[in-house]
Parts: sequence; C-alpha cells; structure tokens
Amino acid sequence: MIRVIENYLPERIFEEITTSIDQLPWKLHKQMNPAARDEHQFAFIQDYQGDQIFEYYRKQESLAAILGKTIMQPYLQSYKIAANILRARTNLYIKTSDEPREGGYHIDIADPPQNYFTLLLYLEKSNGATQFKETGEIVKSERNKAVIFPCSLEHQTLYQTDVLYRTNININFAVIND
Repeated sequence: MIRVIENYLPERIFEEITTSIDQLPWKLHKQMNPAARDEHQFAFIQDYQGDQIFEYYRKQESLAAILGKTIMQPYLQSYKIAANILRARTNLYIKTSDEPREGGYHIDIADPPQNYFTLLLYLEKSNGATQFKETGEIVKSERNKAVIFPCSLEHQTLYQTDVLYRTNININFAVIND
C-alpha cells in the first residue's frame, strides 16, 4: 500500500528542515544503488547515521533521530502508531541529461520484515519522480509531499530534466505497534 500526503509538514517546520539540510555537507555516491548501471546513476547523499561528519550531533541526539522524529511525527500521530527510525538520509540528484533517465529499481533494506516502511519527503517541485515496479505507479516530486510505502516495494528514482537538482529525504522505519 502506497500513501501519498500533500502538504505533509507545517510550512515553518518544512522551511527549518530545508534550511538545515542546505547547511550540511554532501557525500558523493558514484553508484546510487546496486541496480545503477551507468555514470548518470549517481547521487549526493547526507547520511545521518554511520558518518563521522555527524559525530558532533551524536553527542547529544543523533541528527537522524532529530530529523526522523520531526518528519515522522505527523504520520505517526495521524495513524496512532509508534516507530523506530532505522535510517535517515537526504538524496541530491543533479540533472545530467535532457532526456528522462531511470535510477534502477531497488529496495532500501534487504529482506525487510513486514513492519518496515519508507517515508520519502520531496523538498522541491520538479518533473522527477519515484516509480514503483510492481504497479508502475509514479509519484511526482512536489514540494512538501510525502510518500510512505513498505520497504519491500521495489522503486526507482526518475531523474528530473526541468531543474538542476532535486532533493528528497528518505527515512526507513519500523512500526512497533499498530
């Protein structure tokens, strides 16, 4: 089941998050995911867990936890559930072609249990999107739109051709009650 939520976060919180992300460093991943097959399938990523750059934040509370809690809160409250953040990161995709390109189908966590989910939060509008393999469904990248789906669903990035860059926040989480 794929849930799409428009205007996901209150504007003030959304602005605070995007401002924070703009001030943090990015790390180049030359192969965006295991299914990436050419030089155009790369991304810059801010990985908020397991990266020494963010050691400062871990001394208080991890940036993954802070971002995760803030971004997850509306969803968790709406569905009256609790969750543990498994991974949180921001992806930056740079336009490399005027022709539409696919990023390669993948799942974020190998062999995920049924209670593992992904929340993508798009940070700006573009003609880029997320496509799901099983259904062919395409969710367009629109500012402050969230898409939540089981981690077991294969999906891929459809690169944008209308803007220089596109970013989204990717949070993988485990529902601990429902």
